[in-house]
Amino acid sequence: RVLRVLRVVRVLRVLKRAAGLRALLVNLLLAGPALVNIGTLLLVVIFIYSTMAMVLFGDVIHNGVINDFTNFETFGNSLVLMFRLSTSGGWNDVLDACMVQPPDCDRDFAGLANGNCGSPVGARILFSTYILFAFLIVLNMFIAIIFENLDLNDDDQALVVTERDFDSFYAAWGVFDPRASQVIYQNQLPELVQHLEPPLVPRIGLTEEEVYKLNIPVYENNTVHCADVLHALTLQSMRPHHGVESHEHDQVQQLFKGKMESAFPARRRLGAADTTTAEWQRQHQAACTIQRYFRASLARKKGNHQKHLATLYHGGVYSLAV
Repeated sequence: RVLRVLRVVRVLRVLKRAAGLRALLVNLLLAGPALVNIGTLLLVVIFIYSTMAMVLFGDVIHNGVINDFTNFETFGNSLVLMFRLSTSGGWNDVLDACMVQPPDCDRDFAGLANGNCGSPVGARILFSTYILFAFLIVLNMFIAIIFENLDLNDDDQALVVTERDFDSFYAAWGVFDPRASQVIYQNQLPELVQHLEPPLVPRIGLTEEEVYKLNIPVYENNTVHCADVLHALTLQSMRPHHGVESHEHDQVQQLFKGKMESAFPARRRLGAADTTTAEWQRQHQAACTIQRYFRASLARKKGNHQKHLATLYHGGVYSLAV
């Protein structure tokens, strides 16, 4: 039965699909050292206040929430009770019980200085400062550290392209290349980019003109290779942070090229690229400009020819009338 109960661990498989939950657990692991330090500080505070509470209220008569199980009579009981109070749960009830005064207690009990009565001033100071340090400061530091790591992780994800981003790129590429030929037509690039997410593309996306400006090599039949597309997208995601002409950017580019060549050896069979998307875009714009002016010229010539025919027609009609 014990082994069957362990089957519940299978629910952890959801982490493979739940990217947000996986990122949260990773953040907790990364924040582990800082959380250990804060936890140690919390234990020190609990230890100090448990000792003080045992000395001050170890002989308080059982009343209210102070009973055989919840008391400060031994260090163990005091430690457990102060640990419970670190969440601020019911601390005011314990405070009231430690402020007990005659006739509910005996000041001459067992010849003790304060008998089995409490200390209103001491209880207020002890528990108020304990809640201030243990709950309002130390425990909230846990939350602050976790949020800080979440923010840092978000910044890192915005700056760094991870394996998960590569996997999302390959998944999007598979939609346009179901036969895994590693090439698609260049006119499919804008639609491919629409299926991608940051940091490979900006949060506002890329326009068709910006996609072609990535200067991706174009091979025969106007095809592009997935390694070249991934290379270009990775570099453009780093440009806002490293600078296009920086030495660090050049090193990353050379390293990435080497890894792409080893990961995609079949790309070598494509040979040298015929052109690039940026060059193709310039040629396309030049061709469109030439066609536009050519059509405008034809329209003007056609208009002039029609005017000439109209002039001849009207002139012929006028001569016949004369």
